[in-house]
Amino acid sequence: MTAPMAALLPLLLLTSLPPASDGKKVQGYLRSGDNWAFLSRFCFLSLHGKFQYEVIYDEKFGTQNIDLYYDDPSQWELVYGGGRNGRSPLRTCEEKESVLQVENFSS
Repeated sequence: MTAPMAALLPLLLLTSLPPASDGKKVQGYLRSGDNWAFLSRFCFLSLHGKFQYEVIYDEKFGTQNIDLYYDDPSQWELVYGGGRNGRSPLRTCEEKESVLQVENFSS
């Protein structure tokens, strides 16, 4: 292999690697009379990931919450149905928000 070809080989290998990150975009309309609605499930590294969102809704609905749960039996499974019958034992919004851990919030 010639010297110029050997110099191009690392560049060729770097450009053929898969991207270092992936993303997920969810777009649509939520029409529900329920007090609690599942939007999407996704995972990312908390210290390295970035979560961006834009939610538009009528002011008449008052303040809305977006709750993010860790993929952990004490959070995700408890809220979304890790029980024996596949359903969550938590019924109200307050019960479902009670499993959130304040130390995980960032300001």
